[in-house]
Parts: sequence; structure tokens; C-alpha cells
Amino acid sequence: MKPESTDWPSVFSGPQTYNPAIIPVFLRMGRRKHNRLDNFPQRTMANLELMKIPNFFHLSPPAIERHCQALKPLCKPWPKDLDPSLRPLRVITRNYLFAGPSLHHPGSKKVKLQVFLKDLILDDHARTKLIELVGERYNPVDDSLTIITDRCPTRQQNKDYALYLMTVLYNEAWKIEPWETEASNEISDDESDEPIRKRRNAIRLRLVGDELYRFNKYGKGFKLHVKVKV
Repeated sequence: MKPESTDWPSVFSGPQTYNPAIIPVFLRMGRRKHNRLDNFPQRTMANLELMKIPNFFHLSPPAIERHCQALKPLCKPWPKDLDPSLRPLRVITRNYLFAGPSLHHPGSKKVKLQVFLKDLILDDHARTKLIELVGERYNPVDDSLTIITDRCPTRQQNKDYALYLMTVLYNEAWKIEPWETEASNEISDDESDEPIRKRRNAIRLRLVGDELYRFNKYGKGFKLHVKVKV
């Protein structure tokens, strides 16, 4: 086999194990044996270390150029009049290229979904409730909401799960429970009679049935446990 006249993309049409019989490259790899006098590693023939690692002989420059020429008719130019505001959702993923026993990197399945609340259709109540639901995932500096999923085994499953969480949070933010309306009315009545300084740190209590609840400034109730000393 002559390296100058050999069609390497035809010889290596895809990823395969290292074969020293068809690769005209003098390589040595591995640990030096203790019973040999020279200091050279093992040769390529019957070298298990070269067979373990993945190689990229199928991605030679002629092969890459041939792939690009085959994919060029299928590509289209990037649209010039694309408005980013029409697509507020941003999905961020990462691909890794590393030397290891497996081509799969555990970080490649991680999906990061980011959206700005200004791009969503929200009123004051829905915006406040959505911020309360997401907690630390909301960044008040740039008004962005970030959801990161990495529990599912594949990237597509994590992407679908992130979109599902975003849909549930958005729909839940628009819901108005009966206790939210009653709590907001009582809070507005109580705050109208108090000075401005006392409104900020006002303690809002309400008796629901036989249980006592404390409501924060967003109308979220917390059950209080009262201990009576005898």
C-alpha cells in the first residue's frame, strides 16, 4: 500500500480499531517491559494499548473535505432578517472531545435553558408568583430565568424535561387560587391604615379554620405552630 496514491477515506470509511497492517505510521506506545534491555515501548504489532483508545484516522483532511463537499448542497445561508426577540428561549448544550476509554462524556447530557422574563407575557401577579416559584434560579440583575437539567440519561430527555418544567411554571404562575385573592384583599386593607414605615415589616396573620397562617408580601401563606405553656 502506497500512502501517496491510497484513497484514505475509502480505507477508513468510519471509526474502527487501530490496525497496524494498513496504517503506514511507525508508532510505539505502552509501558516498557521489565525483561527487555532497551528503553523503547512496545511496537504497533499486537499492541493492546493502541487498540484500547479511540483514533481519528477516519477524519483525515481529505475525508473532512469530502464530507464538506457532500453536505454543502444541503446547507442554507443564515437568515439576515432574523429577530432574536421572536425566540426568547435559549437552549445551551456542550460537546466534548477528549481522550478516554469512551466517547461519551457525562457532561454532554447537561442542558441549560435560559429565558428573560421581559420576553414572556406576564402581568404583575404572574411575574411575582413565577419569581417565588423558581427561587434562586431567577437572576434579578439581568432579569433572566435559568433551568438546568442533567438527571436524565440522554440530552434530548433533559431538553424535553427542561421545556416541561418551563411550561408548568408558566401555567402555574397565571393561576390565581382563592386564598391568594382573599390574602391580597386583607393585606391591602391592613396596609392602608398603617404608616409607611410599618408596612415594610408588617406581620400579616390570618386564622384559617382552626389554624394560624402568616402571609408574606407576595401573599404566600405559612402555617404557624403555637405552643401553649401550662
